[in-house]
Amino acid sequence: MQNDIPFGLRQIKKIVIEAGINDYRIQSFDSSCLLIIGSFDISYYHDLEIELLGVSHINLPVYFDGSADISIEEDARSRHQIDQNETYFRINDNGSMFHVVAEGIEVRKVKVFHYARQNLKDGERIAPWVKLESD
Repeated sequence: MQNDIPFGLRQIKKIVIEAGINDYRIQSFDSSCLLIIGSFDISYYHDLEIELLGVSHINLPVYFDGSADISIEEDARSRHQIDQNETYFRINDNGSMFHVVAEGIEVRKVKVFHYARQNLKDGERIAPWVKLESD
């Protein structure tokens, strides 16, 4: 799994500032892919999707603060038993330390509404868990 993890982390910081992200939530986990969403108002929409791929370990609350610093631990292999192709993602949430061990990361700036809505603009969508009324 090839991707630029430092670039992904820079993207997260940029989107957090631009969109005013103040909440994160684990949206789903399918045994290898962890989807974390971020928003200014996570009840109604999200602006950020962080997909951690090839996940082997999670120590993370379902909700955490948008000001949390997400970084990588450079010397993780010497301190933790992780495979050569894995990265130790460290999440500092106001002094509480959490982590996820994964092979890669994908970051998407999106606008996803958590309720049925009409007249979507380009790039906007409705969350897949929202039940839409039939016409």
